[in-house]
Amino acid sequence: MSNFIRQKLAVFSRHLTQATAACITTMTNGNVASVTLAHWQIALTTGLIAGVIGVAISFTRLFRGYKHTNSNAIITFISTLVADTISHPSKPGAPLWGHGEAFLTAFGAALISLVVSFTPIGATVERLKQPEFDDIK
Repeated sequence: MSNFIRQKLAVFSRHLTQATAACITTMTNGNVASVTLAHWQIALTTGLIAGVIGVAISFTRLFRGYKHTNSNAIITFISTLVADTISHPSKPGAPLWGHGEAFLTAFGAALISLVVSFTPIGATVERLKQPEFDDIK
């Protein structure tokens, strides 16, 4: 498999898993025993959209941000916030202009991103998604 494809798959899978995990936890208020098929559908949709946004960002100059743990968490926050807002509407009257759940989900995904960055799995994913010197123009 080419370096380019491995890099994009690493970016996609990281966004997918972090956004999905954060979304499923936020929707159920941390009670994973109450997870239904509908919850999984919404969470996976959010994760897929966040993954696509993450890959789209990897084609821009913002990709340099993936080299740094904090910048990566901010990119994860933004992509998850947009993905959660797109995937399902928030309840009217919710805090933060009706997007409170999306903000909490994005915050959770960014927190997961920071935690994963310090694990051996995170280090492996980081190596896979690092752009080659020639990839950044």
